Amino acid sequence: MPTARTQRYLAWAAVLGTLFACFGCGLYASNNVRVATLFLVVAWLILVPIFIYLLAVRRRSKRVVRQTLQQQEEQRQRELDALASVPNLLSKDQSSRADDASQSEKTV
Repeated sequence: MPTARTQRYLAWAAVLGTLFACFGCGLYASNNVRVATLFLVVAWLILVPIFIYLLAVRRRSKRVVRQTLQQQEEQRQRELDALASVPNLLSKDQSSRADDASQSEKTV
């Protein structure tokens, strides 16, 4: 994920690219085609790389979220497995106490 500073720069670059596109469209509407083309090309050069970068960041962030969710699920499963073994431990503890009690009765 980009830092807050990088996000701020990207936002300002996107605003600048949008302004260039708007000025280009306005100049094109007023039949100033050469200058309009220049503004639209500059806008394209600014906005398209930002768009591609944001698509890549989105894909990367989805992957990170998916991995985090998978790790959390695995942790929950380990905790559930540990809790499932508690009754077995309790039954073993009770049976060992019963064995100890029967052995102590035999020795007395």
